[in-house]
Order: sequence, then C-alpha cells, then structure tokens
Amino acid sequence: MITWNFPHHLRKAIWVLSLVLAPCLTASPACSAVAYYRLDNVVLQEGNALMTGVFSWSYAPGDFQNGIGQFLTLDIPFTAHDQTDLTIVFDITKSIEFTLPGNFHDDGVDITLFLLQPLTPTTGADLDLTRSVYDIGGNGFHAGSFVSGSIQPTQAAAIDGRTVAGLSAPVLESYPNPFNPLLNISFVLQKDTRVRIGVYDMAGRLVRPLATPDVATAGRFTTTWDGRDAFGRAAASGPYLIRLDTATGTSVRKVLLAK
Repeated sequence: MITWNFPHHLRKAIWVLSLVLAPCLTASPACSAVAYYRLDNVVLQEGNALMTGVFSWSYAPGDFQNGIGQFLTLDIPFTAHDQTDLTIVFDITKSIEFTLPGNFHDDGVDITLFLLQPLTPTTGADLDLTRSVYDIGGNGFHAGSFVSGSIQPTQAAAIDGRTVAGLSAPVLESYPNPFNPLLNISFVLQKDTRVRIGVYDMAGRLVRPLATPDVATAGRFTTTWDGRDAFGRAAASGPYLIRLDTATGTSVRKVLLAK
C-alpha cells in the first residue's frame, strides 16, 4: 500500500491521475467518500463546440481538498483523445488541466479550466472565462478561450453502457454498433423525469435532436436514429455521441456510423 505523507504547507498539492492510485477510488477506509461532477455547458469559442465529461472525486471524510480525481467520460472537440490517454491534473480549488504528453503541433492537447471558486462536495464552480483556454491539434489547429461553462455536482453517470457505482442515471443502450443506417436506442427510467436526448458529432455539435416527451414516465423508453441530421440529410460515416440528459444525470455513449 502506498502512503502519502505531505507536510502542512503541501496540503494543497495537485494530484495527478494515475492507475497506481486506483485503490483510493474504491471503498477504502483512507478514501471512503466520493463526489461526482459534470462539465456543464462548457462551450469553446470556435464553432460553439461543446466539451463534455463526468469525473469522480474520492476523498477521506473531512479532507475533501486532498482527494483523487478521475474522469469517467470525456469528450473534447476537435480531437479523439480522451481520459484514456490524456494527463489530467486536478487542483480542486483552482483548475483542471488536460495535456497530451510530448505535445507537438499537429497532435496535441493543452486545456486549462480555471475555477472562479473552489468546488465542494455539494456545490459547483463557474469557469473563469478570462483565463480558461484551449489549444488543440490533430484535426487542424484550434486555439482560443471559452464562451461559457461551469462544473456542477451530479448524482449520476452511465458511461458506455456501464453504471458507475453509487449513481442513478439511466444506462443508455444502443445497438447495433457499428450501425447502418438505423440505430436503436433505449434506456430505463426509475421515475418520471424530464428527458432530452440528441446525436452530437465529435466536436460536440448537435447533429440531430431525437424526439422525446417533455416528461417521460418511469419504465423503458426506446427511440431510433436513422443516420440523418436535423435537415434530413444523410450523416457522414464516422463516430457520433448519443447523449441523454435527465434530472438525475447525464449518460453518453459513442457509436459508429459505418457505410
């Protein structure tokens, strides 16, 4: 077991994501409380592209600040890199940084989300839009600031069909995957709730909203996507995101339209 001993003046140290720290993400005595947060309406200046994600913050009760962060899902416009290959550094009081080690011009990620106030187990934080910036390569070159965004507590997340422990968001299912041209989408609601579901491209732009009632009743809900955009045009081959927003949280699933 790894023991971390920091002097008092380093108690605000930044913690870097690492699989070595995974034991702290389980129900251990040293780190037994978990809070969940979502990136809320985080919009890049270029093309009003949407950056989405959900992360957990595991901490010892009474020592929230010195916890461990881990993104459960992350979709950044203009790049295929996500939480599986980016270095993500949390300072829960100030900022979250996303970088691709060994950055170079045509395939790099360098994003910093500065917070206007510290996060707490029950309260979120608006982004400091004057300081938060992005620098993304790999599909052209994209750099700029953010036009809106905050980080908010969330009660739920379901990632690629997996229910995250302790959460209550509906599990979003889709099949077949890859598909052409019809994709079946379904989820189960535990209670009546407002529902919004849509198809997004990998830059976070809405391709097509899918018809849902303003308030869906408890039970299984099904819908389909025929591979066309909001104007009835056939969508291009490639990956897309199906995003489900309910009162209890957000579920995101990546699908592939293969022609």
